[in-house]
Amino acid sequence: MLARDAHGRRRLTEGVKAYGLLLPSFALLAVFTFLPIGETLRGSLFLDDIALPKPRFVGLANYRGLVSDSVFGQVLLNSLIYAVAVVPLSVALALAMAMMVNRAFTGNVLVRSFLFYPVILPLVAVANIWLYLYSSDGIIGVALDAVHVADQSLLSSDATVKTAIIVMLVWKDASFYMVFYLAALKNLPQDVLEAAALDGASGWRLFWNMTFPLLMPTTMFCLVMSTADAFHLIDHLIVMTQGGPNNSSASLLYYIYQSAFQFVDSSKAATVTSVLLAVLLLTFGLQLYLLGRRTSYER
Repeated sequence: MLARDAHGRRRLTEGVKAYGLLLPSFALLAVFTFLPIGETLRGSLFLDDIALPKPRFVGLANYRGLVSDSVFGQVLLNSLIYAVAVVPLSVALALAMAMMVNRAFTGNVLVRSFLFYPVILPLVAVANIWLYLYSSDGIIGVALDAVHVADQSLLSSDATVKTAIIVMLVWKDASFYMVFYLAALKNLPQDVLEAAALDGASGWRLFWNMTFPLLMPTTMFCLVMSTADAFHLIDHLIVMTQGGPNNSSASLLYYIYQSAFQFVDSSKAATVTSVLLAVLLLTFGLQLYLLGRRTSYER
């Protein structure tokens, strides 16, 4: 009995120490994550106008106003298009590049450096580089004009601006996620792969049935991170398009920025932010539901 009580007290002491070590992280999350989220959700239920002496509670009226807001519908669709296009393309390209540079060949280090180069460039620098490339005087613009595909900047047309942004994002993001895939490939259990090769698996069969399932934890991480990046698109838009033409390139985050700082409408900014949080949670939940059961963290 005394031994059991001593064991219980020891476990309690260890638990208190463990939570004590986690307390600073919980405090930071509470102050910089949960509290701002709570304030944003609360702000979306009030009408905060400079003509009012203080914010007035309006319930879900701000959300009902978004239903009839054509600009909101456009930017929500734009963000969904960015996510649907950028996430699979950047993750697939990152995996392909990692598989390529994971092999030993002459110039491997140089190729790795070349593929990793977009990661070290600041976002504003990337936006300015592609802004020039897409202009009518840039390399891409001149090449497309030569084959009579486009006679103006790709960023000035409703039909091409989203495609131009997607290409730039995939170029930037794939290099970043390549690093995670390369690290995962280096840590794969070689005995399992060698046993599969001895059983006759090779090429595509070896990759699809062995390598790719072992990379699922990394794939899940890259999908979640890429989805968050796709919905948080703003820096490039400020430099390259300012959301134009006709809001055809604006994202939800850019619309939040406009509402808060250009139109000084904090109520709408809080409401759109709440919608963005809901979309992100729904997307992450769907990803975990569809892929979580196929992901094993044991090797």
